[in-house]
Amino acid sequence: MLLLSAMNISASARTAHGMPEVVGNFISVILYLALAVWLIASGLPKTIGSVDFRRLRRRIWFKLAGIGFLVMIGLVIALWAISQFTASALVTWVYWFGWTWVSWLIADKRALRQFQQEAR
Repeated sequence: MLLLSAMNISASARTAHGMPEVVGNFISVILYLALAVWLIASGLPKTIGSVDFRRLRRRIWFKLAGIGFLVMIGLVIALWAISQFTASALVTWVYWFGWTWVSWLIADKRALRQFQQEAR
């Protein structure tokens, strides 16, 4: 997220802006970060299941979220290269507010399946 914010700041620094636009950009970045933190924190139950199950689930989630992050960065860079800034912002939002949650649900199901197979 810091990389994408830096890309946005560097792109907007090329033209002269007034103070209201700078304040608006700052507020939008703060809201974006707050929403991302809330969504990720609310989707990571830390007390459900045994310690081993939680570790397995979190490990699977980190892999899925990491792969999604790499795909998202690649798409954003490609879209920036062809000047599709709105599409790159959409890809970023879909990743942070969609894929992080979906990957958590997938990780939960995979961890449960793997944990049940090990119990047999």
